[in-house]
Order: sequence, then C-alpha cells, then structure tokens
Amino acid sequence: MHHILTKTLLLLAIVLAIVSIATPDWTLIDLGKNAKGTSGLFRKCGGVEADGTKLSSCQTIHDKVPDLKACQGLAISSVVFLAIALACVFVPMDESKPCRLVGVGSFLIGLVLMIACVSLYADKVHHSDVLGGKYGYSFYLMVAAIVLAAGAGGSAMVANKEMS
Repeated sequence: MHHILTKTLLLLAIVLAIVSIATPDWTLIDLGKNAKGTSGLFRKCGGVEADGTKLSSCQTIHDKVPDLKACQGLAISSVVFLAIALACVFVPMDESKPCRLVGVGSFLIGLVLMIACVSLYADKVHHSDVLGGKYGYSFYLMVAAIVLAAGAGGSAMVANKEMS
C-alpha cells in the first residue's frame, strides 16, 4: 500500500513542479488601479483593464539576473532528479539494488534542489518591497511540490521498514 502512496505522491510532486516552472505567476505585482503584472521563472506578463476590457501580454524574460538563472537551473534539475527517483521506484525491489540506491540518491538531490530553488527565489529574486510584490500561485505550487515529495520520502521509508 505504501508503494502506491509513494509513487502517487512523487508523481504529483513532479507534476506540480512542472506546472510551477511553466507558469508566470511566481510574483504578483500591483502596478496601479487597473494594471497588474506577474513574473515567473521564464516569463513575465502584464495587463490593464479599462472600461471592462482586459488587455494582457506575456513575454520571455531576456534580462536574466544570475540568481534567476540559478533558480531556473535548480528547478529544472530538481524535476529531472525526481523523475529518475520515480523511475527507480517502479523497478521491483528484489531485482535491482543499484537502482534503489540511485533512486534514493536522486530523490534526496531533487528535494534539496527544489528547496534551494524556493529559498533562493524568496531571498534574492522576489522583491516584496517593489510595487507590492506578493508571491503568486506558481511559487506556492513549488512549495506544495516540496511537501508532496517529502511525504513520498516518508512513505517510502515506512514501506521499506515494512519490507524488512
């Protein structure tokens, strides 16, 4: 039972992380009465509303500061490592001990990279003092992915104890 829970939690963590990386709502910026902006890891968007009409556009972030580049790399790397861990979870336990070691190692690396990405973004990239910037749902999706991945790790440890 715990193996199913582990696989499900890890898969959900990966999906949430991918959605978080792909969406441009890590930071929400209030630009005035009718104007709002958002910024993500790869795209930024802005929009205005006048007379009931909404106009918005998004563009790729070209002026990448080193901290944002680092956060992008950490986020993508974390998904890759968690995907490797998920692949190793599907290998039967009695068949491949090296894959289990690789799975555990890549899981831990992926989780640490994800935590590092969120920490770096919160400390260096996000500017709450500029235009009332708040965290958007994309940021919180990555935090939820961390919680789910940690839950998957806990479930895997319980499953491993039951197998012993």
